[in-house]
Amino acid sequence: MFATPFAGAALFGLISLQPTVYNALVREDSVLECLQFLAYAASTALAAAAAWRLKRAGHQEVGVLFLLFACCCFFAAGEEIS
Repeated sequence: MFATPFAGAALFGLISLQPTVYNALVREDSVLECLQFLAYAASTALAAAAAWRLKRAGHQEVGVLFLLFACCCFFAAGEEIS
């Protein structure tokens, strides 16, 4: 997990040498933007589930923080898809 950002940066460094491939990946409503939306949507669902489970387990303070995180992810997903 630690190496993932570095591998991604190296991959984009190599892809940037091919402008057509790079532009296809980063343009509006393309592959990366759809992947970002899916990640935000999954984070929303997982954070909401965690908040619900934490509330049921009696950890309401932490559950509220996860619910706030779920709301932020939902907002970010809406921004990405719009």
